[in-house]
Amino acid sequence: MLNAVSNRVIGAGLTLSITNTASDPDQPWQTLTFALLNAPGGAVLATNTGVLTWRPGVAQANTTNLVSLKVSDNGTPSLSATQSFLVTVVPITAPLLGASAAGGQLTLHVNGDFGPDYAIESSTNLLDWALAFSTNSPALPFDWLEPNSLSLPSQFYRIRLGP
Repeated sequence: MLNAVSNRVIGAGLTLSITNTASDPDQPWQTLTFALLNAPGGAVLATNTGVLTWRPGVAQANTTNLVSLKVSDNGTPSLSATQSFLVTVVPITAPLLGASAAGGQLTLHVNGDFGPDYAIESSTNLLDWALAFSTNSPALPFDWLEPNSLSLPSQFYRIRLGP
């Protein structure tokens, strides 16, 4: 028997962790093995414990994903059970970027959804972008001080979310 899992809602960049539980009343005790029948890209299931983990990426925001799994015993004959549930990844809100300057130093103020990774990129021409700073799931809002602001020519900045 495989216990049902309720549908879930999660934000992009956050990690979903579900411990699937199963039981088999047959004697002697038999080994149970879990398998994913259907899952979104990046989802991983530990075949011996039934623990499902998934960190949906930014591209998976605003989607509903079917997860189906199966548990089987090693008896003769082998018995199995399946369960399915849905995981909805909510839409992402565009991050907000503000700026202030004091004493020749530029500070960028960043706010947005918790979960995604944030990367600040800079460019002098809006064509070629270079990574200036990145952080995994930061506490928001956060400030970033441009360490070279006194020596740089005109710069443009943008925020990119990942994974």
